[in-house]
Amino acid sequence: MDQKFKKAKNRTQDSNVVQAGKTKDRPTKPTLDQLLDGRERIFVMNTSVPKGDVCSFFQKPDGSHGNIVVLKTWIPQEITAQVSHETLRASDDFRRNLNKRMIELMWPDEAIKMLDDEDAQEEAERLYTSKYSSYGTEVNIPERSALSDFHTAMDGADKVKITVKDILERNVPDTEKYHLLRAEDGLSKDDLKYIAVNAEGKAKVWANKQLET
Repeated sequence: MDQKFKKAKNRTQDSNVVQAGKTKDRPTKPTLDQLLDGRERIFVMNTSVPKGDVCSFFQKPDGSHGNIVVLKTWIPQEITAQVSHETLRASDDFRRNLNKRMIELMWPDEAIKMLDDEDAQEEAERLYTSKYSSYGTEVNIPERSALSDFHTAMDGADKVKITVKDILERNVPDTEKYHLLRAEDGLSKDDLKYIAVNAEGKAKVWANKQLET
């Protein structure tokens, strides 16, 4: 974890000492069922190694699939800004990512405390602005809806070719990903948007240019 995360986390731990009457008897980390049963706001940290966006799939009432995405960042992210408690309870994939330690739950008060930190607020603005900038739009960033707004823009992610996702997830240099993606036939607008958001370097620039044509 980088120094900003460590600093923010240490502040949260210090605050727990001060609020000992409130936190001393609870576990260090909550369980998903604890938070769901209490109808709590649900926050997670992205703890994937190597670091990348973490996707958890779920089935919508109409039978199609949606996804919960935990972005590549060191700040907590509120999952209940994206989906309901009922959706989370039914998502085996979300629980699987928790069990694999790709993501980690936080107590809501600790997450909110960390997000109040100035560095965390700057990271949130940088993160959401950079994600949206791939679409060439300017966005005001509200306190609670940034994640849900981002995922509205990314609704087409479940239509993206499996081969595109596979290339972007490979542990290879960005230049190699670029050449592999350019060799893919029949890329749709959803494919190109996904590349523009998730790729780096030449591949990102190339995808954005393709979207402009």
